[in-house]
Amino acid sequence: MARAPEAGLLDADDSAERQTRYRVPAVDKALDILELLSTEATGLPMATLAERLGRTISEIYRTVQLLEARGYLERNADGDRYAVTMKLFRLAHAMPRVHSLSALALPIMEELAIDIEQSCHLAVLDGLDILIIAQVDSPLPRQYSVTLGARLPVWEASSGNLLLAQLPEAKREALFRSMTRIVAPEVLQQFRERVAEIGGAGKEQRESYFVSGLLTISRPIYNHFGTTVAALTVPFLHHKRVVVTPAEASDRLDLAARKLSRELGHRDPGTD
Repeated sequence: MARAPEAGLLDADDSAERQTRYRVPAVDKALDILELLSTEATGLPMATLAERLGRTISEIYRTVQLLEARGYLERNADGDRYAVTMKLFRLAHAMPRVHSLSALALPIMEELAIDIEQSCHLAVLDGLDILIIAQVDSPLPRQYSVTLGARLPVWEASSGNLLLAQLPEAKREALFRSMTRIVAPEVLQQFRERVAEIGGAGKEQRESYFVSGLLTISRPIYNHFGTTVAALTVPFLHHKRVVVTPAEASDRLDLAARKLSRELGHRDPGTD
């Protein structure tokens, strides 16, 4: 009696055959470029990108140009390095069945908002802006919150200050250079000084420049590589019904940020 092929071997052979049969070289090339650049915080020059992919510049040039034109890649201020944009993230975030960063964050944020009776929001860096990808209101009628999907200049938000401070120096300086064209020199200098103060402390807390009585408290969210991918922020509104102090809210925000980072695979040295 003939023996049926082992399921695992059949699946592996069938999968390999399908990959070969349906391979589209141009699509393969584009995906290789996106997958490689997604792991590079400061992007790569065209020559290095080609070398890392085992290709020539002429082989990848048109694909890189197309990906840039479609908004999947961007060049730095000097125009010599390519990096992925947030477009892939936004596409994934639009898919309801994808277990995205915001989907992981919302239960933790809802628990935090109830616990401290304050609103909270999650922001990511997108060029010279921050993008609000998740937001939870305070359970109290008197509250301050940021609109989901809002974009704010990075230099005007605590989360932007923190996210920039967490970047590798080369990437941070490239963004500073980009800001010189649109930000007043004195504002940019103040922003630089604030980012330098935050440094590697991994936290940001200050009175709002724009709203009286508002204390903004931000913490970084790390992925499994230890890279900062977002900032979780509590805009702490002082009013008579507050029962949780800013210090207590800060401590609970720390716990929430560490919990979300663990959900993303980050190992917190402080808990080992």
